[in-house]
Amino acid sequence: MGIPQARFLSAIALLMFAASLAIWCAFDTRPPAWDETVHLQLALDYKQWLLHGESFESRWTAIYPPLYHLSLIPSLMIGAPDADRAMLTHVLSKIAFRIRM
Repeated sequence: MGIPQARFLSAIALLMFAASLAIWCAFDTRPPAWDETVHLQLALDYKQWLLHGESFESRWTAIYPPLYHLSLIPSLMIGAPDADRAMLTHVLSKIAFRIRM
């Protein structure tokens, strides 16, 4: 198997993974677990800080670097903030990064 074929199969696998996550999100009605909630809250805090200059303090900012949370802000600005949308944004950015490689 050559490099182009491996990249193609990798992209197909990632797209299938994203599709399965989208289907899961459509059927899953439970609230987010504590970890997803922490990441979503950090992204919302960064959004408030960037757009309105509101400072915030969280012990989690010392553990998690801000790049991931900042990358979620555009998707969180569409409609109501949603953990599923944040997760799908993460997966789609991973797919785009993988295809770019």
